[in-house]
Amino acid sequence: MQAIDDIAQDPTSLGVVSRPEIAANARVFHLWHARKRAGAGAECVKKPRHFLLFRIAADNYLEIGRVLHDGADLARHLAPGFEGEAD
Repeated sequence: MQAIDDIAQDPTSLGVVSRPEIAANARVFHLWHARKRAGAGAECVKKPRHFLLFRIAADNYLEIGRVLHDGADLARHLAPGFEGEAD
């Protein structure tokens, strides 16, 4: 949840990588970047191995395309319709 909050606050923050070769306006954010901000009381994964595939859709809505393991083939696991333009 912290990673989603982070990219919702600033979708261009440190750790966000633009991936236009995957889809229009596609970006990725590795969960490792949000781990320290998750809070002391939160159950944290010590070594996160997943990332968010997302983009900013119309009206500045955050569209999460997938949560994938960092070893996954991103292009092969796109959410249906994610390869098109953001609405």
